Amino acid sequence: MVLFRTLLRAHGEQAPEAPADVVLRAAELAGFDAAPFLEVVAHARGETTIPTSKVDAVMDAYHAGLERLVAHVDALAHTA
Repeated sequence: MVLFRTLLRAHGEQAPEAPADVVLRAAELAGFDAAPFLEVVAHARGETTIPTSKVDAVMDAYHAGLERLVAHVDALAHTA
């Protein structure tokens, strides 16, 4: 959440209060799939559990999203 909230501030936006809204907006700005992040947020908040059979797929998608986030931040740094 810290990285996503910071990304929103870097784009001149105020981060929403709800973590899911932060994820959705960050995903929109950086161009990554919000779904795995939303699953992890819900899991961390105790709202759902990621089934063992899905953990690898969720984590692979999560890491792909982080790679996209890093690429987006790198591009911002090179245009500043």
